[in-house]
Amino acid sequence: MLKELEKEKTKNLHAQVYQRLRKLFPELLTKYIDSAIYKAKQYPTNKSVVFGGKRLFEKLCNNHLTRKAREKLKKQWIKLRQGTLISIGSKADKGNRLMRFEDLNGQLCLRITTGNREFIYAKSLDESFQGICPL
Repeated sequence: MLKELEKEKTKNLHAQVYQRLRKLFPELLTKYIDSAIYKAKQYPTNKSVVFGGKRLFEKLCNNHLTRKAREKLKKQWIKLRQGTLISIGSKADKGNRLMRFEDLNGQLCLRITTGNREFIYAKSLDESFQGICPL
């Protein structure tokens, strides 16, 4: 979207991208949309960016794969494309208001805000946050 709108020399690029994303993901919190736009602006707009891995994407583009092998690669590629959450904190909010570390039953968990006072909790496994914390 950024590339497309930059080519059109759109005024107020951030607002235009925000409106498009809001239509695509109406349930997504504003802070997450703003954080994603901020992160996307860090990539060079003169180069193509492939999320989920360029090599895996190139393998998927090859037509010589069998159906099972292609499906396996596609699932792997989709898995790599999903699960990335970007949320940028600010000094005025005293950090990130959508994500906080909490101690639940003696276990360090990351509390992720999903809506109006609705949260999910991710627990740490092998230095990466995966799984759900016990409530």
